[in-house]
Amino acid sequence: EVWCHASFFRLFDDAFARYPPSYTFYCHTARYLWELEKAGACEQFAEAERQKFGAGGEGDALYTRIAWSMSVNCHNRFSCSSISWETMAAGFTRLIAEYPDSRWLKNAYAWFAFKAGDRMRLRPALAAVVDNPDMGIWVNLENVGFATKFAEESAPTAPPP
Repeated sequence: EVWCHASFFRLFDDAFARYPPSYTFYCHTARYLWELEKAGACEQFAEAERQKFGAGGEGDALYTRIAWSMSVNCHNRFSCSSISWETMAAGFTRLIAEYPDSRWLKNAYAWFAFKAGDRMRLRPALAAVVDNPDMGIWVNLENVGFATKFAEESAPTAPPP
C-alpha cells in the first residue's frame, strides 16, 4: 500500500529530526517515490537533497547514494531515468576520497561508469578493480569481461544494456 504523499514526508522529516541522518531514509524515500510512478519524482528528490547538502560536495555523495539505491528498480538507471551520471561520478569521486580503501565503492564506480557508457572514467576505474572484482557488484566475471571489452573499444557505441 502506498502512503499519502504528505504523510510519508511528515514521517521522513520526523525520522530525520529524531535520528542522525541515515542513508536508509533516503533510499526508502527514493523507493517510495518510484512506487508512485510519477515521472521524475526520484530524480527531483535526489537533486533537491543534493542542493540542500551542497552541490559539489556532500550533496553529490548523497545524490550518488540515492541514485544507486534506485538502481534496484531498473537494470540500467541511465536508460530509464534522468539520473545524471556526471553528478553520480562526482559523488563517487567524493565517496572514494572519503573511503579510499573501499573495494566496494571502487567496483560500484566502475560498474556505473560501464552502465553509463563512460569509457573515459571506466578505463581507470576498471584498472583499479579488475584484479579483484567484487562479485556483489559485477555478479560474474563475464560482466567484468564485457566492461573490459567496452573500455578497450575506441568507436563510440550505445551504452551497454
